Amino acid sequence: MAQTADNTTFLYRCIRISFRSVSGIFYASTETHGLEHVPPAGVPTVICFNHGNGLGDPVVLIRKTPRMVRFCAKDSLWKAPGFKYFIRNSGAVPVFRAKDHGDAARELNLAVFEKVIRALCAGDCLGFAPEGVSRFLPYMEQPLKAGVARIALDAVQCASAEEGEAFAVRLVPVGLVFTHREKFRSDLCMRYCPPIRVDRGYLERHGGDVKAAAAEITEQLNVALASVTINAPDWETTRLAMTASRLHHPVGTDMTLGQYLTLLRGWVEVIKLGAPGGATTAVMELCAALASYQDLLDEKKIKCERVRRASLQGGQALPWYWCLWGMVQRAAAAGLFFLIAAPGLLLWMPMWRYVKRQERCIMSRGPRWNDSVAEMKMLTCGMAILLFLCG
Repeated sequence: MAQTADNTTFLYRCIRISFRSVSGIFYASTETHGLEHVPPAGVPTVICFNHGNGLGDPVVLIRKTPRMVRFCAKDSLWKAPGFKYFIRNSGAVPVFRAKDHGDAARELNLAVFEKVIRALCAGDCLGFAPEGVSRFLPYMEQPLKAGVARIALDAVQCASAEEGEAFAVRLVPVGLVFTHREKFRSDLCMRYCPPIRVDRGYLERHGGDVKAAAAEITEQLNVALASVTINAPDWETTRLAMTASRLHHPVGTDMTLGQYLTLLRGWVEVIKLGAPGGATTAVMELCAALASYQDLLDEKKIKCERVRRASLQGGQALPWYWCLWGMVQRAAAAGLFFLIAAPGLLLWMPMWRYVKRQERCIMSRGPRWNDSVAEMKMLTCGMAILLFLCG
């Protein structure tokens, strides 16, 4: 029987507080939309999210999701320095990967999935990434794995004998979009979509064929996640779309993070698929013009905003004495703030050097597939803050 009360443990609440502190410091702003779509406590729920930021994704989901979310994660994390203490006390469930355990992985995972299904039948909230492992890519890895849908269907089948036809599992797609996922003080937008209700109806429509029913559910998940994430075929498309979004942004207006990302998503689709009703040559010319403009900005080491501000002055350069006065003001302010911050800079210099060295080490291995830059930064900063508070 599904629970009707919030089963969030005291340790989980402590972990959530620590994750709020660490991620709140790491990311400058976090916009959250659609929290009302998360079912109340006691309703079997699976949070399904795009996975491109390593352990940083569960950190921000634990921070914002009102319910206790039990994630499935590779078993090696239970031995990872630092994070293992959070993993063990967060209610997470270990998953054994074939590349780590060979043929024994299948047998080891049977007991794991039985535990997962029992948790759903008890009304818990689980967290799964339909992509599988974390990948540092500008798009969601395709095709999505059908494991989430299979688990939901298995839970429906197992619970139907006790709960009857009314039992259902809610799959809540969550889109995580970062401006620069691995960078300190970057931004994050989280969008919770309306839940997909998985019940016996899926099996009945497909004549009891679990594979076909899982394929239908997975496609619905794919459509929902694609609508709240940005999926560019390569990094160059993302670069051109960002340039186009900055130029498209009306002068003198403010945009929320969500509005900017919606604009960026639209430009990605334009560059990727072509403008509606436009010819291929027009799209190619647009991309060439955007690339030329951005290359020129990079060469001159100036921002697009400087060009826009100059255009408001009729294209005329500012008088030399204005430029000199501005430099004097900034130099004086920089000197004052440096003197104020000097004690803290000296104190944190060893930690800063360590973090930068770790970042270079990780980046040198190429974070194309398994991204761990942000999680290592958050772990290091979190441990430093903890040591500082403990004294």
